[in-house]
Amino acid sequence: MQAIRLKSSGKTAVLEKQLAKNAISAPKGLLKILILDIASKAPSSGVEIVQKISGMTSGAWKPSPGSIYYILERLAKEELISEIFTPIKGQKKYITTARGKSYLTLEREALLPSWNKHLILTKIMAEILGIRFDAQETRAV
Repeated sequence: MQAIRLKSSGKTAVLEKQLAKNAISAPKGLLKILILDIASKAPSSGVEIVQKISGMTSGAWKPSPGSIYYILERLAKEELISEIFTPIKGQKKYITTARGKSYLTLEREALLPSWNKHLILTKIMAEILGIRFDAQETRAV
């Protein structure tokens, strides 16, 4: 997943501070898709998933462990992920199954129109705020 970098004279720091103060809540179902995506790239523990999400959002979104483990349990029951036991006592990692990868592909396709719409709106807001967008395209392909 590629982050969009915003550049401006000092405005980036201001936006990062605002993000830290204004934690976001994700649309329904996004956390499930994100967990599947993370687990499809490398076996990940619940703690690692929280850390990855927090890192990719500069700390603006840090899902609770309860939310993560509840979804991991549901994904395992639906056979979209499987548990991998590690040598570290009590630590489990999760990886996306073939069925989970198929589900993820369908969800990505469903998200694409929404992504394109939000990217265009973000570009408009960046223009209004005087923030330069590094993204070359305004559509995902």
